[in-house]
Amino acid sequence: MSEERGLSVLRSPAGLGLRVVRWAGERTPPPVVDDERLDQICLDIGPAAHDRELAFWAAVTGWRAAPTTQPEFHRLRPPPDCPCGSSCSGSTTSSRPAPTSTWPC
Repeated sequence: MSEERGLSVLRSPAGLGLRVVRWAGERTPPPVVDDERLDQICLDIGPAAHDRELAFWAAVTGWRAAPTTQPEFHRLRPPPDCPCGSSCSGSTTSSRPAPTSTWPC
């Protein structure tokens, strides 16, 4: 992990880079820009890194990892009180850093 002005730069166990900012109490999702908002991310992770990657993303988001009907897929489930409302469909990953959450839930 490294620090840049106002954000942390992390790298997942599989080597995926991301930048996060510390939660400052926001209770509404970011605005829609040009009729679009990021709603879901799917990561294709090989079997060797799957468990570590799933644990990493669950820790970073604070969301619960849940299996799906297909054993090679897992979904990250937000808590019921997640402020992003119905757009919190959960992220899916196939295949605990410092407690910095990208979203308050």
